[in-house]
Order: sequence, then C-alpha cells, then structure tokens
Amino acid sequence: MYLLELKESNHALAVAEARAVGELVDEGRGYALVRSPDLTRHLAASHRVSRYLGASDSTVDDAVKKARGLDVALNGSFAVRARVHGDGPSSTELERRVGAVFAERAPVDLDDPDDVVRLVVSQGRVFFGLGVCETEGFAGRAPTEKPFFKPGSMSPFLARALSNIAGGYDGAALLDPTCGTGGVLVETELVGGRAVGGDASREMVEGARTNLREYCGDDARLYVGDARSLPLADSSVDCAVTDLPYGRASHVEGESPEMVARAVLDELARVVRDGGRVVAVSDRWLDDEARAAGLTVFDRFEDRVHRSLTRRALVLRGDEPR
Repeated sequence: MYLLELKESNHALAVAEARAVGELVDEGRGYALVRSPDLTRHLAASHRVSRYLGASDSTVDDAVKKARGLDVALNGSFAVRARVHGDGPSSTELERRVGAVFAERAPVDLDDPDDVVRLVVSQGRVFFGLGVCETEGFAGRAPTEKPFFKPGSMSPFLARALSNIAGGYDGAALLDPTCGTGGVLVETELVGGRAVGGDASREMVEGARTNLREYCGDDARLYVGDARSLPLADSSVDCAVTDLPYGRASHVEGESPEMVARAVLDELARVVRDGGRVVAVSDRWLDDEARAAGLTVFDRFEDRVHRSLTRRALVLRGDEPR
C-alpha cells in the first residue's frame, strides 16, 4: 500500500486521480492511502509517493511508540520529514523525537539521505511512509513557454491529472478529440500512453504537432476533424479526455451547447472500448448528456480557473466495470 501526499489546491481532483490509478483505501486532508501495483508513475495532484508503514494517534508520544514498533529496513542514512495538516503536534518536535528512534538503527543525514521517513499528520492520526519518489515538476511546459500557444490553454498539471484519471498511461491509447494545443496529448505521451488527437481547427492540430515534437520527439496520431463525427473505428481507443468548448465557442453551426456535448459524448461512447474511462470537461455539469449517451458517472470534480469560469469534470465509463 502507498501513502500519497496530496496537493491541497484541489483535494477532489487529487482524490479522483488517486482513485483512478489504484484502489483507494482511505483519504483525508492532505493524504490518500492507495493499493496499486505501481504508483511511481508520474502523478500530478500528489507531491510525494511513499510506501505505507502504518499509523498512530496524533500525539508525539504515540508516534514515537509506533516508530519503535515498525519493522522497516533503512538503506543507509535517513532523515525524517513531517507535514502537519490542521491541528496537531509540531512538525519539528515530531521529526526530532521520531528521528531519535530511527537513529538507533541508521545514521542521520538531513542534507542528502538515502531514505526519507515521511510523517503526515491529519485528522487525528500520524501516517508513516518510506519515501518512494517525488512527483514530477512541470517546469518548462507551461502553456506560454511552449512553441505553440493560444490563450485558454490547459496547464500541464491539470492535463496530466486528467490523462491519469482517464487511464492514459502504460501503453493505453488515449483520445482527445478537442485537443487544442495538445496539452493532454503531451502529458499522455510523457507517461507512456499512446496519444490520439483531433481538432476541428487545422491550426490547432499543426500547433499540437509542434508541441508534441518539442516535448515527446514525435507527433502521435493526429487528424483534423469534428469531434461529433470521429474518423475512428468502434472500440478503437482505451480511454478519452475532452475539454469541450465554452461560451460562444460552444455554439457550433447553430447547435446548442447541450446538443454539441451530447453528440461528442455519443461518439466517445462508440470509439472507447467497453469499460474504458471518458473524462468530460465543460463549464457546466453534463450528467444528462452523459446518461443519454449510455455513459455512467462515477466521479466528479471542479477546477476553478478564475472568478467567471470553473471547469466541471465528469469521469464516465460505459456499461462494463473498470
């Protein structure tokens, strides 16, 4: 089991990502416990991944007692790092007292330790973990730093999270039929997924191609086409992400936003394999359109962009279980 230290900027998004990549056992402010065969893939909404060691009550004495009972092998030097969410003991005191327990087994190195013992204090408990990895930063891939940029482009953090939630990693084929500048496609390729992308705008497709070549060394599989009529065979991709047009852009050829969303979701239900996930993002909830397309809602979250715009995301699947 793994201990994830969640980014607090969007708890619901972080939990949705944790739930998508493994079996969610427990979650609370700043943490999630997940069973998964491999959580070292690059998560977006978690700061760190640790091998879960156990938990104690939140007093320093209880944490020290738990530390003494842990059977954990340290590979050389170590440091203890604590993070306290809400009320709880001092992180400095926790690190000092628990560190003294582990110092009986291994040398302390606060600057460059071989192992890091992570302590997460939340909701009256101290969770212990042995660090596995820090999650990847997104420096250098901000929308404005990419070779091709358009206002309103999605951040690489959100694009990575949406791709992970859909399942676009470890060889899975992920479709983004409204790919824009290619943010979701880039993040999918970087975690080992096979990106397939389209857009009604040739300029966007060529721009996405430029960005993919810059960061991934190839241009994946791209096409120019309407998301309401996909040039793909039935059940030909494993999962999908679509960030549907907002505002005026959602009025396509006289059709209402509801009609556009329904047509796109109908097509995604057709081309995504049975049981594959579809993440549909809009400026409103699309429950009715999803149900009409035969898709089941099994998770949802919001992402506030600015005062007048909040992205609302549904995680959907067909009739078969995940």
